[in-house]
Amino acid sequence: MDNQGDENRPRVADPSGEVCPNYAGPAYAPFRQMLVERGMTVEDATQALKDGWQAEYNQRLEAWQTQVQADIAAAEAQHQRMQEEAARNLAAEQQVREEERRAMDKKKPKLARIISSQPPPDTIRDRISEYARDKLAKLGYVELDYFTAKAKSEASTYSKTVADDAMLMMRGEGSNLYNFVPAAAGRAQKVRADADLPFAEFLLTWQGFLAELETLPLWPREHIDQYQDFLVAIVGHVDNQEAVGQAALMLYVDSVRHEWHRKVLAKDMDDTLFNISKFNHNLYNSCRRTVESKRHREAVESVRIRHAAVDSSR
Repeated sequence: MDNQGDENRPRVADPSGEVCPNYAGPAYAPFRQMLVERGMTVEDATQALKDGWQAEYNQRLEAWQTQVQADIAAAEAQHQRMQEEAARNLAAEQQVREEERRAMDKKKPKLARIISSQPPPDTIRDRISEYARDKLAKLGYVELDYFTAKAKSEASTYSKTVADDAMLMMRGEGSNLYNFVPAAAGRAQKVRADADLPFAEFLLTWQGFLAELETLPLWPREHIDQYQDFLVAIVGHVDNQEAVGQAALMLYVDSVRHEWHRKVLAKDMDDTLFNISKFNHNLYNSCRRTVESKRHREAVESVRIRHAAVDSSR
């Protein structure tokens, strides 16, 4: 029902407490006299004035009662709308929970199909640590140093010395709850930050990183493709042959990867994620300035130390 006209109509005051004036009193004598001159008795004139007030009062009372009923109807309609909205929100929340439950069911481990006629592979390569793989499988951030030959060799050696059923008690990230996890998955290696990884070693690791992503079922195809374009852009950057450029590129990789992995898992319905493959030249230039400033400070400090050494030898 359209209430536009009701909303623009002036509000009616409650007349229920009003009392009929004393039309027989001296204040209304002139009005009674006018009616007497028209042929009424004093008693009829007084009653006529009372009847007129009563008719007008009844109209205002009826209008006020109609207004009250309209207010009640509007309040009930608003309440109904709120109930319907609450029901829709509850249904949407239940749907989200059901989707999350189905997603959790999909995470249950599935056994690989055995091919009876297939022997072991000719070459078994070292893999990254179970700790890094488990974290990356959940779209968490892991340093690219985990994919260097040295780190993979250390991880492989460690995994061979730990019993398959060995367990560690670990506290979950962001909580005070402790869980038992496989020992191989609970050990973080001492690795370098991306910004400290030499560009030459980065060139030997990035393809292994992408190959690992291809084996992780929770990584969407779109995320892997954008990540690949991101790393290819770093490898082919015009500054990849000079020292400052290489250091700036690795600092850019460090900064962008940390931010992307921080945002990839939504904490709210409105959370968004940037396209990691879009190269940000402003951020890269800032990384170059940071590297150049650091190198300048190191050069000044080196000169100061040499001068101090010369002065002390005199």
